[in-house]
Amino acid sequence: MRDTIARRSDVDAKSIKYDVEPGTKSYRLGTVTFAAKKGGSFDLKGLHADLIKSRFGKGTRSAVNFLEITIAGELAMSEKETLIKATGIEFVLADNPKAESKEKKTAYQRLVEAVKTGSKIESVTGRVQGWNGVWPKALAELSKQMSDPANRPSLVVTDFAVAQP
Repeated sequence: MRDTIARRSDVDAKSIKYDVEPGTKSYRLGTVTFAAKKGGSFDLKGLHADLIKSRFGKGTRSAVNFLEITIAGELAMSEKETLIKATGIEFVLADNPKAESKEKKTAYQRLVEAVKTGSKIESVTGRVQGWNGVWPKALAELSKQMSDPANRPSLVVTDFAVAQP
């Protein structure tokens, strides 16, 4: 995984970190962290295509738990949806469908509130829907989703940053 990411021209190769969880045995459970090149953006469809060509698109039992990204872009809100747009990519922002507490506001609810009160949002962090499960199956499902131009990716908001005045 780390090598597939490192070969991408839109990734800052020096930013890639692979943190292995302690106590793992046969599979090396861990987190891969990386950043787009400074001043650029990351091509999610390109990563998907590269992973399909790698061993992850074939017969592996390894899995992805989630793909979490931070995106700095322009927010657009309507009655129906909230979007974040950056160079070459657009996400529909979504609430966490598995939110545990109905009393405590989710990151998405706090984001919407902040925008409505006039705060400028600097960046949004969230988990890209569909990037979970055993690699071959997850990548096949993502292929179906990405083949429909009307289907925009969803980002389940986990955090956001407000621009400082």
